[in-house]
Amino acid sequence: MIQFHSTLAYLADPPQSYQQPAVDLVSGLSQFQRDIDNNVFRNEYAFEAALNHLIHAAHDDHLELVGGALSRFTYAAPYRIVSVSSDGSSAIRTINGQDVVEYLTQFAAVNSFGKLEPHADWNMLMRSAALEIQGKREAFHGAATYPGDFITFTFENGTTVGPLPWEALFCCNGGVGPLQTGDELYDFFVLGHYPASYDENLEADMTTISNRAAPAITPLNNPAYPPKADVTEASYTRDGGALLRGYFLHDSSLAVLSIPHFVVDRKAPHSFSNAVKQFLAQSTKAGLKKVVIDVQQNPGGSPLLALETFKIVS
Repeated sequence: MIQFHSTLAYLADPPQSYQQPAVDLVSGLSQFQRDIDNNVFRNEYAFEAALNHLIHAAHDDHLELVGGALSRFTYAAPYRIVSVSSDGSSAIRTINGQDVVEYLTQFAAVNSFGKLEPHADWNMLMRSAALEIQGKREAFHGAATYPGDFITFTFENGTTVGPLPWEALFCCNGGVGPLQTGDELYDFFVLGHYPASYDENLEADMTTISNRAAPAITPLNNPAYPPKADVTEASYTRDGGALLRGYFLHDSSLAVLSIPHFVVDRKAPHSFSNAVKQFLAQSTKAGLKKVVIDVQQNPGGSPLLALETFKIVS
């Protein structure tokens, strides 16, 4: 599968303008085979983590390995972080005794996925309302591979918090049905084998319970977004979540169109385009002079919607 990837030569020998380290994916996989033969990996998780780190090194959102233990287990720091300090004294100086910038840069290189620029890797560590309304976690607080047992923060004012344990998260969308033991978890999630006690009805019951577990976070209840939008459209999405919304900021003569993703329900492709047109027409009517298209943490979706948006706004 990897040999079909179209940028292998480019990744192995990138031009000077490329901002990430070179990576030879095919050679890396050959090394994995040698490591397996030499019993380098002490368990399944260590193997999967190393393999995913290699895939992540391509910095390509469309090259992803999903499956095995890593499809269910992730790790989160006990606190979220942001890239601003209100007073300077509460800024983080070190993490685990290492300079905070060095630590986070190394952490992002391993755990931030699919970004072509190092500063985008960095952004994936920070708390983001745009991620929250899509039901996703930032890499530092929920999308990391095993980083160690404990983490300690030391701040510029000299205070220290920790050592604190990293949180292990079991991503249980749909529940675990009849799985009762570690062996059954391994057989199901790694090997794809159902246990002898599998009960399809029990799995359905667990799914119902899991889906009721927590209310969705949307721009309507996230304080990072204005409480009322001037233009809104939800029907283009598959589940009605992560709305396309337009905000008119009259004091600064600015119109902001928030597009969290371009994932479209095939039955309603025109509703998205119509909402963009409505936003531009109403902002012009309101006399606003500037437009910002907010695509923070937008993971993509239908490329035709992105092109359509570009055509409309240009």
